[in-house]
Amino acid sequence: MRIITKIKFKDKKKAEQIQTKDTSGKRKIPITIERQPKTPQEIEIERLGKRLGPEYEEIFLEIQTIINNKTRIQGIVVKKRSLKEKLNGMFLTFLKQHPKQLKVYREFLEVMSKPQNTRTLIEIFACAERRTAKDSGSKNVRLELMKLFLEVNNDPELKELTIEEKINITYGRSLLGTKNAEKLRKTRGIVYFIRYSAKEIERQIYQVDRTYKPKHVSIEELRKQQARPTLLAVYGKDDHNGAFYLYQGNFDHLSKSFKIVLYETDNERGVYNAVRETHKKHGQITHFMIGGHGTPDSIALGRIKPGDSKEERERKILDLTDTKELAKLKVHLKGATLLLESCSTGRKQEDRENMREMLMRSLDVVEVFAPKEMSAAGKTIHSVEIINGKPRVVNADYELMSEIIMRYAENKNKSIIDAFEGDSEKKNKLKKELG
Repeated sequence: MRIITKIKFKDKKKAEQIQTKDTSGKRKIPITIERQPKTPQEIEIERLGKRLGPEYEEIFLEIQTIINNKTRIQGIVVKKRSLKEKLNGMFLTFLKQHPKQLKVYREFLEVMSKPQNTRTLIEIFACAERRTAKDSGSKNVRLELMKLFLEVNNDPELKELTIEEKINITYGRSLLGTKNAEKLRKTRGIVYFIRYSAKEIERQIYQVDRTYKPKHVSIEELRKQQARPTLLAVYGKDDHNGAFYLYQGNFDHLSKSFKIVLYETDNERGVYNAVRETHKKHGQITHFMIGGHGTPDSIALGRIKPGDSKEERERKILDLTDTKELAKLKVHLKGATLLLESCSTGRKQEDRENMREMLMRSLDVVEVFAPKEMSAAGKTIHSVEIINGKPRVVNADYELMSEIIMRYAENKNKSIIDAFEGDSEKKNKLKKELG
């Protein structure tokens, strides 16, 4: 069987001949490589570039080189048109709005182009940009947000964070200011600010600093929050496909009935400490939520890295072996309901317990709600009723993750947003949900 494929080039030659093999690996077959025409976007960039002063010509060329190198492997353009369009789109905006600020875009681009997942990072930054524009009521926020991101990237205290985490920190600082965002990072471990609504982030900082002056929720509402029953939510930082960026709406719904106390952690010790600290500072915990990518046997908290020891890997997950440590938390969770936002943790197993059963036994809670299959994070509908004068979650309706998301996000290791590549209607709908 012969495979004849046109691979489009982006260079000065209109056509070349390369040699490849058929599917048996024996014969070499010539394949025509055609020159790829310039897009209207690229033509407009070139036109605006010619209008720049000589002092900007070098930066202009450096930006083009970075973009071309990022979207090209050994000279061949390899289905990265969408990434190139995104990078050129930002470039075009700068040429139109901030021609004298090209240095900012070049520095931003240099940082973003180093990791392999540049397209996903650009999507997350675009989400932060949309959220910032919505929060501030201003359309033109890209330049200031990029400057803030570069400031975060150069912060020595944050050097161990990933680029994705730094983008999230950037959004947190744009919303709360640097000092307040750092308070939440240091006291609650919160790094992934884009996961939560502006209102929920303000509810969290008010719990830490009562002098905070909110912009998106009334001070009266914040004060009422403090008298509501406590729902502790501990979320893992590991989110390989971006699923937890969809969670914003549920916290806003639950905040009508509960005081949400939010923590993030990348290790099981962080879960234990969050329970103890919350009980000490806020009293009885009526509901305890754990969020993380899950299986019937485990809940992921931290990202497993190549070279991690067995002990390090163990610390980054909650699993069926953690019963002794979890049992020590019983005193802090008397009468509590456990809510698991973690796929498949309620799926029955023939030869052993699942996570739902183990946690219910170890923590001695009154009820545990857990999805039996792969579920779409952020799409859980929690039914709340007043029982004996107090709100109580009486049901959790989990929406199963669609086949298309699972196929792309899991098997092809794409982000949730990228799962809709080629389906603009679904992708745009998802972007609206993200803010």
